[in-house]
Amino acid sequence: MVSDESVNKAEQIISLNFDKKHSFFQKVLLGLHLRNILISALLMVLFIVLYLVIFWLPSSVKPIYSTIDAKEIMAQDASKPIDESPWRESQLAKHRRDAQEILSLVLEKQKNLEDKKVTFWANETFEAALKTAESGDYYYRSQEFSSAMASYQNTLKQLINIEASIPEQFGEFLAQGKLALKENNANLAKEKLQVAMYMQPNDSKASSAFDRALVLDQVLALVKIGTVFVEDRQYKAAKSSFEQAYQLDKRSVIVNEQLQQVNELIVDRDYSLAMSSGYKNLQGNKYNQALVFFNQAKQIKPTSVPVVQAIKQSKNERMQAKISLKFEQAQERIQQENWSKALDKYNEILLLDKSLLQAQIGILKSTARLTLSDKLNNYIDYPARLSNKNVYQQALFTKQDAMNIDHPGEKLLLQIKSINQLMIKVKVPLLVNIKSDNQTMVTLYRSGQLGKFLAKELSLTPGEYTLVGSRDGFRDVRQAFILYADKSHPTIVIQCSERVTRG
Repeated sequence: MVSDESVNKAEQIISLNFDKKHSFFQKVLLGLHLRNILISALLMVLFIVLYLVIFWLPSSVKPIYSTIDAKEIMAQDASKPIDESPWRESQLAKHRRDAQEILSLVLEKQKNLEDKKVTFWANETFEAALKTAESGDYYYRSQEFSSAMASYQNTLKQLINIEASIPEQFGEFLAQGKLALKENNANLAKEKLQVAMYMQPNDSKASSAFDRALVLDQVLALVKIGTVFVEDRQYKAAKSSFEQAYQLDKRSVIVNEQLQQVNELIVDRDYSLAMSSGYKNLQGNKYNQALVFFNQAKQIKPTSVPVVQAIKQSKNERMQAKISLKFEQAQERIQQENWSKALDKYNEILLLDKSLLQAQIGILKSTARLTLSDKLNNYIDYPARLSNKNVYQQALFTKQDAMNIDHPGEKLLLQIKSINQLMIKVKVPLLVNIKSDNQTMVTLYRSGQLGKFLAKELSLTPGEYTLVGSRDGFRDVRQAFILYADKSHPTIVIQCSERVTRG
């Protein structure tokens, strides 16, 4: 087909042969005539080509006519060489299958590594392996299957090596993440630990560390707040802040350190306050209150040597105070000449401390004075006993012991005076009137017979006496009586009035 440019050139050439004197209309007609001639020539050429293709070319091919039978044809075909190569094609098919099998393993490894985000931790080696696989594709397309298999096997080996490096790579990224955690770098920790989790999603260590990295910024903010409270000595508020951080990350080193530190500060504060209160009460002789505070301090610091010493000191001072008080009470009882109560106090002292010699001496002294006092009181309360010579002699010895006491008290002096008066009076005879029936034989026990009489007057010293009456045919009678000094005595009647029956 003629182009517009050729037409234009032709028009230009044609226009160059025109006489300039021709009219405009003539020029137009002449131009149209020349264009039609050129188009017609081109159409004629195309028609001739078409004719040759459709009619001449088929007729130029000589037809083949079958002039022999089928056996001859088969014989002729057998004698001709075959272009096909079954062995080669089967080998190619086998290599193609082998290459595809290796390629499927390559694709499986590729997917596994891509699932583990291999580009984050082994991008260069992974890309190199993929390029090796691309060269294998080139050989495969060229039906060079042996070379393709070698490339694929090399790729598979590279991918297996990458996969085998996962534990080591995981360990490195986990270590880097933990180090970032330790250095309080939250972003770096999350980045490294995320890659580690891509490699081993089910690893608890990586998961735990990643969880810690997610809350690290919150933890650090709470630690900062708690530190400010510590500086202001607001330990309770600081502990609350650190405990909140601890709930977010129980394994954080800085949180555990700060929490331990604030707990130690609280312990020291409470311990100092308890010890101070204990010593304050100890100085005020408030031993029980002091022990309460010292025991509180011991609960706070069980192994504290000062608190053990303070408790021991408090108990010793309390013991000494108790002992001193009981000594004072015993002394008061001694001043009161209440020897029984004094003895009780000395026994109480020995229960507190049995090694106290002063209490042992006090017990001996109190026991002796109590015994002396009881003897004197026994004579004073029962003066009639003094009529007995032996008793009188014992009373005399007892009185002498009392008089030998240094610095006797008023009570003892009064007892000495009383026993002395009684011993004098016991020697003064008293007149006693005795009546009988003149039939009864009357005998004064341990003195002798008085005989039979109606009335008799006896002169007897104070004491205890017994009259015995006897009469034939009658039951004996006894009449006991006591003579008290300075006391009037009724008339004593003694006679036998109850007959004895004889059966």
